[in-house]
Amino acid sequence: MRKIGSILILLSLSLSLQARCTSRGIWVKTLQDSLANGDLILLVGYAHSIDILDSLGSRYPVYLQSGEQKVELEIVEYYKGQVSIASVYLRAKAPLKAGDYYEFHIDNLDPYHEYHLKEREKKGAEGQYKGWWIAKGRSLPVPVQMIPPVFSETIFLPLGCGPESFCKFIADSSYRNRYEVKVELFNHNSQTSHISVIRISLDNELWVGTNMCSGNFYFIKNHSYKIRFCLRNARGEESEWTEWMKAPNPNSSMETDSKKG
Repeated sequence: MRKIGSILILLSLSLSLQARCTSRGIWVKTLQDSLANGDLILLVGYAHSIDILDSLGSRYPVYLQSGEQKVELEIVEYYKGQVSIASVYLRAKAPLKAGDYYEFHIDNLDPYHEYHLKEREKKGAEGQYKGWWIAKGRSLPVPVQMIPPVFSETIFLPLGCGPESFCKFIADSSYRNRYEVKVELFNHNSQTSHISVIRISLDNELWVGTNMCSGNFYFIKNHSYKIRFCLRNARGEESEWTEWMKAPNPNSSMETDSKKG
């Protein structure tokens, strides 16, 4: 009976993890706490919610509003992650009034997504906003050259409906809260590359890969990769790319020497 009970617990845990992987969600983020004219707004869609990103502006009008003023947002960039995630960068199509507070809106959302945005705002999730005070101005020099990140470790954990696998790098500590990082991962076997933008963690880490449910980058088992990086400021202005460097594959028996996870 004890053995049967253990099996049932493991089955329940597995089903719970899979349910989380088939859920949905949208997140709104900016690089700074306030917004300035020209700054980008990041909207992330997970799993089934990617459909909302694909229909922004047509089925789902997206805009900022302050009192009676409504300012339409336009899509500047779109990045499709390799595992159940996508990101769009938005910018106001008209000037925003400095000192005013603007709320973020998407029309025609179903009740779940409306609730999801409001709940995350109330809970104060890090980097999650539904409105911003508009800064009078911000000095944002275009980043010129990025100090190359240093490889830290690979992590591979068989969890949920897919393994959590990351190639982790450490960025220069002066970049956090000032920049995000554009990443290009090149697959030597298929001769293809994938580009996306990621945030620098509180520990100055760059996590390149996928968690158990979603991710911007996916490492194919036993394929070899190289990687390069560039800095982006709040307006999306970018530095030059770093030189290519090896990206050890966390999902490969060929890279066991570099694994720590």
